[in-house]
Amino acid sequence: MHSLSGKKVVLLGAGNVAWHLGRALRKSGAEIVQVWSRNPKHARRLARMLGATPAWDDMPIKKQAHLYLIAVKDDAIAQTVARIPKGNGITVHTAGSVSIDVLAQAATKYTGVIWPLQSLTAGHRINFRKVPLCVETSCAAAAKALSPFVHELSESVTALNSEQRAHLHLAAVLVNNFSNHLFALAEKVTATQHIPFEILRPIIAETAAKVQHLSPTRAQTGPALRNDKQVMQRHLQLIGNDKDLRQLYQLISKSISKHPH
Repeated sequence: MHSLSGKKVVLLGAGNVAWHLGRALRKSGAEIVQVWSRNPKHARRLARMLGATPAWDDMPIKKQAHLYLIAVKDDAIAQTVARIPKGNGITVHTAGSVSIDVLAQAATKYTGVIWPLQSLTAGHRINFRKVPLCVETSCAAAAKALSPFVHELSESVTALNSEQRAHLHLAAVLVNNFSNHLFALAEKVTATQHIPFEILRPIIAETAAKVQHLSPTRAQTGPALRNDKQVMQRHLQLIGNDKDLRQLYQLISKSISKHPH
């Protein structure tokens, strides 16, 4: 029997994070009693998948849930908190860079944060037990109330305060969002010469695999590290009139050359 059996959860949000957390919570035995979203179509779709009741706009949020999980855009968290009815449960948000203080006016007994440190896309299934969860709570009693949820969801749970979480979110953007954008730019470069992007997949995989056992500082290679000006100049010639890519290439190369190795 799962430790979350009998626990009632309300999801506020129906996007990528809500999709994954909803599935993981349900798999762990929790009952998703309601899915609320500003978009009725999204609310209905996720609620149908989770066996929950959909809600949107000013429709009332169900009372007496054990967990109210806010998974909306960062700038919508504060106004979403106001929708949650008074109760003995815990209200948490799932944002990496937003302080727990945004939940100060929550009507529930406790507040907290569950931030999954992973790039999540609705419909793309992953093993959620392997996703690191960064957790913050308003008090020791809140930590006790939230503990069954987070430890059932993941085998990797780390307590971080809001300042630590914000810095980790910055680091996550660098390694995930920025690196993926570089992949997209590389795809654009290869496309100009009718070269399939697939030829780059092995080097992308090796780069990711290498930092699993080496410091990224030690794993760094390339012309900027070697100060190979001739190669870098040739690359700039190939970039041509793409001013944004030229500036990005120069800035990153300069950063690599200045970084201690």
